[in-house]
Amino acid sequence: MSKWTQRAAMLTAGLLAVVGGSFVPTTGSTAGATIKSINPAGGGVPTTRTDPSRFKNCQEPPADALWQQAKADEVGLDAAKLQAAADYYRNQLQATMRVYRFNCQVQTGTFDPVMERFLSHMFSTTKPTMTLVAGVAIRKGLLRVDDTIGKFFPDRGDDAHRAITVKQLLNHLSGNEMHWATELDDGLPDAVDTFMSLKITHQPGTWFDYSQTSCNMLSAVIEKAVGEKFQAFAQRELFDKIGILKDNYFWSQDRAGWSYGYSGLYLRPIDMIRLGTLMLQKGVYRGQRLVDEQFIEDMQTGSGPNPGFGYNVWINGADHFVSAGINRRRVSHDPIIASAPHDMYFTWGWRGRHIFVIPSLGMVVTVTPFGGQVPCPGAVCTFMNGYPGQGPGSGPDAQPDGNQPSQAEMSKGHHEFFRLLMSAVTDQKVADPGPWDKLDDNSFDPDQFIGNPQGQMNSAGFGKKMENYPAYFSNYAAVPGIFAKNMSTK
Repeated sequence: MSKWTQRAAMLTAGLLAVVGGSFVPTTGSTAGATIKSINPAGGGVPTTRTDPSRFKNCQEPPADALWQQAKADEVGLDAAKLQAAADYYRNQLQATMRVYRFNCQVQTGTFDPVMERFLSHMFSTTKPTMTLVAGVAIRKGLLRVDDTIGKFFPDRGDDAHRAITVKQLLNHLSGNEMHWATELDDGLPDAVDTFMSLKITHQPGTWFDYSQTSCNMLSAVIEKAVGEKFQAFAQRELFDKIGILKDNYFWSQDRAGWSYGYSGLYLRPIDMIRLGTLMLQKGVYRGQRLVDEQFIEDMQTGSGPNPGFGYNVWINGADHFVSAGINRRRVSHDPIIASAPHDMYFTWGWRGRHIFVIPSLGMVVTVTPFGGQVPCPGAVCTFMNGYPGQGPGSGPDAQPDGNQPSQAEMSKGHHEFFRLLMSAVTDQKVADPGPWDKLDDNSFDPDQFIGNPQGQMNSAGFGKKMENYPAYFSNYAAVPGIFAKNMSTK
């Protein structure tokens, strides 16, 4: 095996032991530290910063305008190798694949002309989108990362929950008990109540758990901070300015009207680049600063408990990371995507909704899987949600052990895709770590799913009248019109 495939012990005494619900920090803890995770000696392959002036540069477009295009050789890419990367992605039965360099659209996938305007559920790519809204609020002086939940919800929850900070929510360090049955409940009567009701099992700031409820809480905090509905603020102060039109997306809410922060954003693949460009350009779009540069830097900076995770984005250059833990929470000393650049960071949406941002190469790559989201009576119905077994790496040539759900990035598909894509770069030689050579992790921890059944029933609002939550239904009623609008907009 190559060096990057050598596994480390899963959890050692150097992290944090939790015994009987009490906090037992062990020696050598880095809980309070932050780690800038773009070290070439960590994850990914080294790259040097390309001088954009050597190549064609494009202007990012306003709303309802198509992205400017360039030929591969105009932006320092080999056309044949770039096409090979696109073909590989297509052959993994994925829907859209779009490569942009120096703000020019240079490559799309086979199915993009058909799928690029269909709403795609972004799943956890909702998280960094919500985070950019937080960044806008912070730039406007309406919110600070050191603010506590209690500043905005003084009468909700207990003192311990109210003391949790915005930064801890962004880094998924709230310390709340995490069980997927609660985390993935899309029918919450009130996301704030759910978060406040969860037991704190780890000292906030010292332990990473990939938390959906923390993101919902943060969305509510942003709404309180800006003094208006979250989606109204997001539309006016972010989406309008990067060209995502009001009628071209849908964002789910709970029954109390709080916008979900962890998932629930339905976006067109053709519009994902607008978010990626804002991140690549450190908070600037069409010459207007929307988010502070420092916030974008902090967004791609890991924490002590998880160097591979910043503000709701994953960091490829970390020397280790804590997984999303769908099947089992684990610590990995393998790179997230060993064949991708060390400075790449990315959104991680279930079954392959990603915005890959590579600052050194001036490149953004957006991808989505085949997954149908269609308007149904009172809901959005999802079908054929990616290739069975988690998208790239799970087709006929996948390893026999299969994949962990939501962890395809650690499998063959993405590794081989980025090997091909990086070979297309002509302005520098990007190292090739070699072909995929390890089995996928198919272990399972049932405790992360089962949790507290009675508590789950209580949080789901059993016995409460559904008519008390009109926002939940009135928003879903808008879905059919959004689908029609998408197909007639550039």
